[in-house]
Amino acid sequence: MLLLGLLYSSSGQSADCSPYAGLQHCPLGTARLDLAEGQLVIGNIQDSGQDGVSIQLNQAQAFEAHWQDLDPLDALPLKAFWVGRVIGTAGTINNELLASVQLTKAGTSNYLVSADFTPLHLTQFTAEVYRGSTLVGQWAGGNGPVASAARPNWDVELGWDPERGFFVKITWHRDSGTTTTLRLTDGTSYEGDSLVLWPVGAPRQGTLSELQIRASGIPKLVFTMEQHFVQFNGLVHGSLGSATLTGPVAGAAPTLTVDNLGASGQDGVAIQLNQAQSFEAHWQDLDPQDALPLKAFWEGRVIGTAGTINNGLLASVQLTKAGTSNYLVSADFTPLHLTQFTAEVYRGSTLVGQWAGGNGPVVNAAKPNWDVELGWDPERGFFVKITWHRDSGTTTALRLTDGTSYEGDSLVLWPEGAPRQGTLSELQIRATAIPKLVFTQEQHFVQFNGLVHGSLGSATLTGPMAGAVSTLTVSNLGSSGQDGVSIQLNQAQSFEAHWQNLDPQDALPLKAFWEGRVIGTAGTINNGQLASVQLTKA
Repeated sequence: MLLLGLLYSSSGQSADCSPYAGLQHCPLGTARLDLAEGQLVIGNIQDSGQDGVSIQLNQAQAFEAHWQDLDPLDALPLKAFWVGRVIGTAGTINNELLASVQLTKAGTSNYLVSADFTPLHLTQFTAEVYRGSTLVGQWAGGNGPVASAARPNWDVELGWDPERGFFVKITWHRDSGTTTTLRLTDGTSYEGDSLVLWPVGAPRQGTLSELQIRASGIPKLVFTMEQHFVQFNGLVHGSLGSATLTGPVAGAAPTLTVDNLGASGQDGVAIQLNQAQSFEAHWQDLDPQDALPLKAFWEGRVIGTAGTINNGLLASVQLTKAGTSNYLVSADFTPLHLTQFTAEVYRGSTLVGQWAGGNGPVVNAAKPNWDVELGWDPERGFFVKITWHRDSGTTTALRLTDGTSYEGDSLVLWPEGAPRQGTLSELQIRATAIPKLVFTQEQHFVQFNGLVHGSLGSATLTGPMAGAVSTLTVSNLGSSGQDGVSIQLNQAQSFEAHWQNLDPQDALPLKAFWEGRVIGTAGTINNGQLASVQLTKA
């Protein structure tokens, strides 16, 4: 039986708890936990149905776990099962059970998947069968049996999808192309590698506190990978390696903290950029007391599409501590088949120095950088920019590889011959010997109808999709009044925008509103607010 739901923390914290993939894991019942070669083994599972593991999810928005084949020889006894229950906060539920899903061996090569979303006061859901990214079948049903599978599942994902809300997904795609026969409760059968359950009417947002997994008739569970996900400023952030992600805390300034960064160089965060054209991130000072050890570093790897590269590595940039008040910036554009770039040093908007060089060391700085920007400039193409302008007027000494030195607040790298257009899929940031990364602000940018659109607050921007009608979608709009989009108008004299009906069913709540603020230059106002207009449901 597989039950996925957020459980109460009644299991308590055992002295036998172990950290794995950045999350705390504690044994349930008589189970024992062992770490070996990057895997977490949950053993000593008896037949009581109470033995297993409790995974603390730290208010993540989503979670994914992979494990080894539970029944490779089809030798498990009938009624062997595993159960997961997920505790979280959504709608009127505060840190309590949200849902359960179960997988039970029902016969030879026959494993029954059932689900129950009753804790969310929901009785209906849609079950979708996929092969890869292709939807091959679906069924609209209710709590209880969902599907019979010819093999036990290997992986589970659950949480909140930014567009469709709460979901549970179990998969059979251990190897590329691996599928299994899935027979839905309505009698239809499909070859697929994943089953996704979407409860009808589920809350659109929420957080996960804990996943408890129990088993019976299964000797052990061997976890091979876990990843948890947190939303921040409209983008999904996934843990890398052993890193722990902690999202914004109610009542405090919004931040995303990435800690538990070990010495492997593999721990960090992957930021999903949704095919944006550019991205900007700010974080707190990495070394305020100049106390980081030598060779401490952070590295950013840019994943995207440009030229002949399709959703692959485009470039990387690294900052390494080379000495007291000495931080070395290096860059590599080899994945783009480029070896030369121009490095420009700015103080504010003034160019104060530049150097034409190649992949490798670029500059030594007296302070670690605070911010990074990257993507495509409409005029000059692909770029990477790192900055030291935390406060207005803040600069640092920057010594380029050719020996020239400047006081500046930003360094911009322009690879020669880079593709003029492209999109960003992901930014992976890893660190070593840096205790934590604390992100304070992020913004992503999408081009639409010739203008750059930037996210505001927690909004998510999604640009035009190939083969579809050209649209720009601004989603993940909360109730703060701060979420939306900023459209750069480039000193135009006029502007016009059209959008879809905001309330086609007259279902928006009272006081729902949109507000537009016009920024420009006129009379005595120089690049300031000129006017505002608002529409409110009354």
